[in-house]
Amino acid sequence: MGRERTKNRVGGRFLALPHLVLDCPAFIGLSAPASRLLLDVARQFAGHNNGKLLCTLSALKPRGWTSNDTLSRARKELEAAKLMQKTREAMKPHRAAWFGLCWLPLDYDPLMDIKPSEFAVKQFLLIENAKCKKTLNRQTVS
Repeated sequence: MGRERTKNRVGGRFLALPHLVLDCPAFIGLSAPASRLLLDVARQFAGHNNGKLLCTLSALKPRGWTSNDTLSRARKELEAAKLMQKTREAMKPHRAAWFGLCWLPLDYDPLMDIKPSEFAVKQFLLIENAKCKKTLNRQTVS
């Protein structure tokens, strides 16, 4: 009977996105590109690398991202909503910025530019409804 249950299961890694995140006003108020970016960045999480996630066009191009401008706006929106935080600044040449997901504890690395106490775990819960309602009521230009 045990084999029957596991035979039809989809294998591989998965992304656990808590209802606490999905139901908070900060997530509900996100634009479509920002929510998509959050999923694409969260997909990089392997259980031990929160704080070392990449949000560059070259890293996300295989996931369908083509515009650096859209990527930049979505990243800034996620940082403003406190769902993602920069843990290391980018530097030229060839040093990408690192990000962490704010509903998970930080997996600290001495190469990060922030201290573990500066990481905003669950700060997205403090985002007010008024700010998100303003975002939700935005009108599209046709």
